[in-house]
Amino acid sequence: LKVINNKDYDITNNLYSLWLAKDEMTSDFLVINGDNVFDRRAIVKMIQQKDITAAVAIHKNPGYDDEDMKVRIVGSNVVEISKGIDNMEATGESVGLRLFRGKGVAAFKYAMDLAMIEDVKRNAYFVRAIQHMIDMGHNVGFVEVTEYKYGELDFFEDLKNLEIEMSGMMIQSIMMHTNPASLYAI
Repeated sequence: LKVINNKDYDITNNLYSLWLAKDEMTSDFLVINGDNVFDRRAIVKMIQQKDITAAVAIHKNPGYDDEDMKVRIVGSNVVEISKGIDNMEATGESVGLRLFRGKGVAAFKYAMDLAMIEDVKRNAYFVRAIQHMIDMGHNVGFVEVTEYKYGELDFFEDLKNLEIEMSGMMIQSIMMHTNPASLYAI
């Protein structure tokens, strides 16, 4: 595990943080937002998509709000990703899980460089780089993970709601990765 520290975290956004790690992006990788929680089967489903070089995991909701990182899809590709998409025009919500493999790795790194040139204040989301990929003609696919629970932890209330909504999944996860004898010892 290598930790790359963004010393300017308090005045920048996640594009800059991810850009600091771009030299580590030498093979296939996932970008997972640290404040997103989702069923691990979403990761498995994402990785199993062998024919996609860049993809966004999406959840289709009955409605969207201004804080959702929304996507618009045409056919099998994401054509727009932004919080600024009109809530009525959104096709899905990005759940904080993105995949880059093969030629998608180099395309994403190049797109991050372009986004960094534009973002002189270092205050952009890294999805701006994904939008650059789309605008340059790179196909960015999607993997629908609507069947799996997910959540974003922005506020204390989010944590309380997720504890209730995902408690069964969390307990199952703990049991699968913990020696039951050590649970009793604790």
